[in-house]
Amino acid sequence: MILLLHTSGSSVEPNNRFFICCRNCTALAFACIAGGYKKYENVYKVGWDVIREQRYKKMTDQGLFPKDKNILSARYNGDKKWSDYPGKEWEAYAMAVRAAMVDRMDQGIGRIIKTLRETGELDNTLILFLSDNGASCDICRAPALSVSGAEAPAS
Repeated sequence: MILLLHTSGSSVEPNNRFFICCRNCTALAFACIAGGYKKYENVYKVGWDVIREQRYKKMTDQGLFPKDKNILSARYNGDKKWSDYPGKEWEAYAMAVRAAMVDRMDQGIGRIIKTLRETGELDNTLILFLSDNGASCDICRAPALSVSGAEAPAS
């Protein structure tokens, strides 16, 4: 793809260039390279409530939400506690795999943007990011798919 960006502009009129890049990311755990999740292996073990509060705090610290008013909605199934959840090892693993997949996608998009900048085409580029409501709902106790040789933690 990067090679295409470097070579496509040489023989095509500037107003006639068109390039599209579609990335599929977190629908299923197929885009995580072996061991790619290790970077995130311990991040999600603290549980969904802690992660949610950390992210909300970061957004308020960045000024995205007001600090003087809590606008965080009630959590879905808020009565369920991470500490009591029997599938927390699998859930933490699944979240780590998805984080690794987003990380890998982000690195790839970064390379495309770098190339567009190098070729002088970044200001002539429209970048759209479209997403649905997130990843598939994994209601299971073991991984449905092998993740490039990685194994889920034993229950």
